[in-house]
Amino acid sequence: VDDRYLLVATRPIVRLVVFDLEAWAPVCTVSDPYNQAAIERLALTPDYRHLVQLNRAGAVEVYGCEDGARVLSGLFVDGELVVMDENGYFDGSEDAAAYVQMKLPGVPGRQFLSQFSGTLRVPGLAASVLEGRKRLDRPEIRMPPIVSVKRLTDDGYQIAATSGAGLRALQVFAGGRMIRHVELEGESATVDFASGEHPGEGFFTFVVSDTTGMTSAPLELMAPNTAPV
Repeated sequence: VDDRYLLVATRPIVRLVVFDLEAWAPVCTVSDPYNQAAIERLALTPDYRHLVQLNRAGAVEVYGCEDGARVLSGLFVDGELVVMDENGYFDGSEDAAAYVQMKLPGVPGRQFLSQFSGTLRVPGLAASVLEGRKRLDRPEIRMPPIVSVKRLTDDGYQIAATSGAGLRALQVFAGGRMIRHVELEGESATVDFASGEHPGEGFFTFVVSDTTGMTSAPLELMAPNTAPV
């Protein structure tokens, strides 16, 4: 880097080292990096204060050179980047956040990071962390709303939604566009849906939002007589 710094991932004991060729001494060391087996490239931020680890499959780790601690992690996929700090706050495009999945204790299945945009997304997070600004307090993560479906007739369904924080709305998507929006209230609600009212559409996606801005994991439904793709 700049004909001065040599970036090395040592083996077999994995450590990340930034060696100053002018001072002939290490200036940044990470003694126990994350995802050691997947390390592909290393880089320095322009101010030389942080070491960036780029992994196979697009994972990113960022460490502070002062103490070697990880300050950011993230994922770079299809030209989109999402980054997260150690308290769970994140920033990045909706497309990128939709790729990141997480498991919450007591919640069945996996949740998408994009579901928590209303409470955890902080624009400019990466710049704030790298500049050393005061970190946000650890957030209180509530259980996201849950949506489920029950088939009633050949093309009739009952969509059930629940949220301890109170429901806001149900949205139905097909063919990349929203085809129905239903305002909801209370902690639970049901909505009838007939796929036959939307001829030509084979797949439907249901998303529920609550009063805190969180959304459910998207629920997909294939209409009857639709050939799998």
